[in-house]
Amino acid sequence: MASTAAVTSAKDLLRRAVTTPIGAATGAPRVHVASPLIRGGNFLYYWMWAAGMDSERRPARVQLQESIQDWLAEFPLAAQLTVAKGEVPLLRTEWVSGRRHRFGVDFDRSDVTSFSHRLIESSPRFLDRRERLRSLIDDGTIVINVRRGDYYQYEHLSSTYGLANELYVPAAVRLAAEAGRGSERFFLVSDDIPWCREHVSPALDGKVIIDDGRSGPFDDLAALSLARTSVITNSTFSFWGAFLAAATRNDHIGIAPPYHLRDEDGHRNREAFDPDWLTVELLTPVTHGSEA
Repeated sequence: MASTAAVTSAKDLLRRAVTTPIGAATGAPRVHVASPLIRGGNFLYYWMWAAGMDSERRPARVQLQESIQDWLAEFPLAAQLTVAKGEVPLLRTEWVSGRRHRFGVDFDRSDVTSFSHRLIESSPRFLDRRERLRSLIDDGTIVINVRRGDYYQYEHLSSTYGLANELYVPAAVRLAAEAGRGSERFFLVSDDIPWCREHVSPALDGKVIIDDGRSGPFDDLAALSLARTSVITNSTFSFWGAFLAAATRNDHIGIAPPYHLRDEDGHRNREAFDPDWLTVELLTPVTHGSEA
């Protein structure tokens, strides 16, 4: 066991001291490693990193995973910035990792604005989705995003990400009204529309609109990107919907939940939040099984 560890350590040292510097000098790429368990919302941060680092002299790419094949088909820019592990020189490539989602630490507003424009403009398909949805989402519409799914199926996720949506959404709408964005027209985006019809719609005083022409999550992202006023949920997908909206209009207002996640000590983690978002401060955290 010790000898195996020593060999691995020696290989790592050789790579850092010799082969990676040679790769940098000869134009081998930097490649951001990625987990096969994450999806597009997290990958967007990696692609933004790659877009900022990429150059003709030395490319920057993100490691391909099967989980994001649909994103590559939707967004040509993402496809351009992605590479399979076997397509790069293994030893000379600089393999990088790290946290990329902290607003003001890992990226700034100019980074996210520039990347958002490039991402949207690279995709005729996504532009068509936005055009179709304009008839449903006008400037007076509040676009509301509710994330359900695995957050409420598994205890460890509920304790970390659980959010009392039936309390949060009405509170967010009230906060929007206080900011001058009161509305009686709400466009609902969710991975669990039936639950929202039962638990969220009755709490909204106005017309609730559902996209009957929705074909998948990219229609959801397109809807979020059109919002003048966003009620954001605590997911990276929703954050990016708000980023895209803010990048394409200068009067966007985002209303955010109390946290992205709760750390082990109960701290409300907001590292990924845009500091311009208005934050709903109330709410009792949801535990597994407490939200039907």
